[in-house]
Amino acid sequence: MVLGQVRVENKSNEIAVIPCLLDLLHIKGAIVTVDAAGRQEAIVNKIVERGGQFVLAVKNNQPTLYADVHIAFHDVDIAGEAVFAPQTGTEEVARVREKSRHYKTLDARASVTHANKWSHVRTLIRVTTERRGVKAEAEVHSRIFIRPIEGMKAEDDLAMTRAHWSIENKLHWIVDVAFREDKCRVYAANAVENLVVVRHIALNLLHSVKGLGGGIVSNRNQAAWTDDVRKRVLSASLG
Repeated sequence: MVLGQVRVENKSNEIAVIPCLLDLLHIKGAIVTVDAAGRQEAIVNKIVERGGQFVLAVKNNQPTLYADVHIAFHDVDIAGEAVFAPQTGTEEVARVREKSRHYKTLDARASVTHANKWSHVRTLIRVTTERRGVKAEAEVHSRIFIRPIEGMKAEDDLAMTRAHWSIENKLHWIVDVAFREDKCRVYAANAVENLVVVRHIALNLLHSVKGLGGGIVSNRNQAAWTDDVRKRVLSASLG
């Protein structure tokens, strides 16, 4: 569900508005995930200040932290499996492709160069994904995350790192395909921002309604054609 949004002004970027969005939300006790662009000291501090936890991707837009994490995992890879904290894995088969994920964690406090800058970071996470087809060679890709929590179950951590990407197929893709947002040619004044709000409200209601049995497009059509279905959709948030 979409709980809030903040407009990014011209000549600005999402890094500047993420703290403003966090101030709008009640995140105490919640775990916040953000794309790698949002892994900034100010954003991490804001999440903790607001009572939340975080699981943030690490990429080379923070080169020192990125290098620290890779060196730490490289060193313990050489030392052997016994050095790692919680570990787990999953296996999936889809048609002729197989996918496996392997999850490992390390204590971050002895591995981060600027420990004062990343003082809230307690755990390093590495998720290694291997994809295998019938003929093609296996593709291996690793993703790195940081979090402030210690001692979580490995299965829960793996679920969080996977859930972050659900925003692509459960929000962005649906808004683009079911609501045809990218084809909208309305640009006047605040119309773009207002239409985004309306789409998000509609999507939240369609996700919340029970028992319609169809996709978002089908349920939109049912709500347009039938008063009863429209009432159920509009009252979904009250249930």
